[in-house]
Amino acid sequence: MLLRHDFKILTIIIIWSSFQYFILGKYSFVLFGDELDPVFSHLMGNKFTDCDRCLWYPFAASGTDQLSLGYTPDFDRILVQLLPGWLAYQIRHILQIAAFVIGLFIMGRHTFGLARPGAYFAALVGGHWLSFALLHGSAAGFLPLLILTISWLLKSPDKLARWSITLAACAFYATTTHINFFVGFPFVIMTIWFFVAEKKYRMRDWVILFGLFIFCMLFRTQDIFSLMMNAPLSHRANWQHYNLSFIDALLDGPGRIIAFTFDPRSSFSYVYNVAFNALPLLGPVMLVGIVLRWKGDAHVRLLGLLIACLALAEIFLPIAKYLLYDVIPVIRGFSMNKLWYMSTFAVILGAGVGFQCFYDWARNENRTWRAPIVRKYLYLTPVFVLVLGDIVEKSSFVAYEWVSQGNYVQAYESPDLTELARKINASGNPSRVSSFQIYDSLLHGYGLETAGGTVVLFSKRYSEFWDKMYEPSAGIDPVADTQRKKAGQTMTMGITKSNLDKKDKRNLSERYRLNFLSLANVKYVVSRDQFTDPQLVLANGVEPKKAWSSLSNWDKALINVKGNFTGRTHINIYENQRVLPRFFLSDAYEIAADNADALNRMANKSEEDLKRSVILSENDLPPSFDRLERFSTEGRIKIKSSGTDRIELEIATKEPALLVAGNSYSPFWVCRIDNVVTPIVPAYTTFWAVRLPAGAKNVTFTYEPPYRLIN
Repeated sequence: MLLRHDFKILTIIIIWSSFQYFILGKYSFVLFGDELDPVFSHLMGNKFTDCDRCLWYPFAASGTDQLSLGYTPDFDRILVQLLPGWLAYQIRHILQIAAFVIGLFIMGRHTFGLARPGAYFAALVGGHWLSFALLHGSAAGFLPLLILTISWLLKSPDKLARWSITLAACAFYATTTHINFFVGFPFVIMTIWFFVAEKKYRMRDWVILFGLFIFCMLFRTQDIFSLMMNAPLSHRANWQHYNLSFIDALLDGPGRIIAFTFDPRSSFSYVYNVAFNALPLLGPVMLVGIVLRWKGDAHVRLLGLLIACLALAEIFLPIAKYLLYDVIPVIRGFSMNKLWYMSTFAVILGAGVGFQCFYDWARNENRTWRAPIVRKYLYLTPVFVLVLGDIVEKSSFVAYEWVSQGNYVQAYESPDLTELARKINASGNPSRVSSFQIYDSLLHGYGLETAGGTVVLFSKRYSEFWDKMYEPSAGIDPVADTQRKKAGQTMTMGITKSNLDKKDKRNLSERYRLNFLSLANVKYVVSRDQFTDPQLVLANGVEPKKAWSSLSNWDKALINVKGNFTGRTHINIYENQRVLPRFFLSDAYEIAADNADALNRMANKSEEDLKRSVILSENDLPPSFDRLERFSTEGRIKIKSSGTDRIELEIATKEPALLVAGNSYSPFWVCRIDNVVTPIVPAYTTFWAVRLPAGAKNVTFTYEPPYRLIN
């Protein structure tokens, strides 16, 4: 039972742990990378979808759908569709902080027999931990309460009320978790928990547990099958970055456990600009507490055994991955660090044991202190250290980022980007936007469709296309090269963390193949710098804004602070005068030996040449392809509708024609010409080409993956 005093203390802990969100209110900064990198922009994009349950990811030419990306659970989508983005973000994360704090306290008190001081300290550590490491996507904060709810059911499985509450908790967890954290890892943790911590050995209990696991999976069935079918087509199919040797596999698990337990910053270096932090003390405090209480406390021995079993599972997973390389090759592209990542609550409870030891020692009535106040308040020292670390690190970091990078208003309420989105939508013709020194994902929050972005899964075809476009920059910017290769999910140009030069003006074509951007239907480029390319014409002002690279840090700070209240205005929007339309007719084609040959040929062609002659790969041609057929460009294309999962065109052609669409290829798109299914051939290795018969009138593209359950 929670007493009224417990509710008061836990409420204070929750408010303090959420302080950085409450204190800054609407102007709070998203604490995951500069420019709000990938974390929330894709969710903001859901405001602009043309259907409630569309599958195709609508704002990046990634070549995969939302389900395979796995990070748009229904709860998050509903939040951002109903509420302003800043409020949706805060609700999403403060709910998780509150659940984690309460769950840890109850676990500490009722499962592991912690006295209130130790349980309070575990709750405080949990709130601090989640504020940075596990807030977004994993839903790890909800896991302790979910486990407790299931445990509550198993004690009296004959009560309907307990079933109702448990099923609701499972459904909530299933709809708040990114799929890469959801499949397997919670089930492994809960299996270890109920076998070790609660000693559930009856068959009835395990039948219920397995049934609840299947119940959770039902909510994400489409996501699971989408990931299974899209991953082999993606850039992760044979991703060498995660291709561990056997020795690497042996060392991977222990290395992650040590790093994450004793210094969580090592796993999140992109978040922490550390001046001081108390969380690295978590591991030693846990070890000291468990060692001191091991002999005399059965609850502590149980907790130690739980932590050891979770650690063994984490050690085994990379080895299992290594052994499965030949059986499931695509597994190379996925990391195995999620289990320990989500098992942190057990380590935090161990820290609560350590604090309890210190509390009992400091408050020992037999201990004599010269100053009575020392005995009375000495136990608060660890709390003071933890809170001081939070103030120095989190608050100072938030303030620094608020000045140096910006906040929600600056990111999502820029009048220039809002006007650009309105302009594109009013034109009736779809066109993409790319950016320089700003992550493309940011633009999704305005409903802008981008050529790049930051997504966990994109097609191998599009990845190769982007790499060829990026090729002139290779070696010029080592920081950007390294980030692109290691992140494996970032398609950006001139990222803000790279070591760009201090030029006042720059020629973008010296670093990127603009003909590739034109082919990808990139009509606009958003930049904080100035471009001198003849084909890029300033579209949002008479005079360009000063080049960001040439400004002093003081000037940048002043601009950012102003933008925090008025929205980002210090940007240049350039219109690409050579952009190719999203849909066009071509009268010829040439056949390359393979995709690499096709990309090499494309690299040296102008936009006019690319439009005139479609480049096809030999290995993509269907058996029925007529290599001698010639086509006419005499015709008219009218876009009736251009949605996420369905595109309708009205065509007027008297002779056979070759229709090209600048949409990323997926085998799950289906083309119907006057209600007759027609194959889509990959054009330029990654887009669409469709043969139109003479007299064709209507062309419809629909996204029809075999795993689609709800239309």
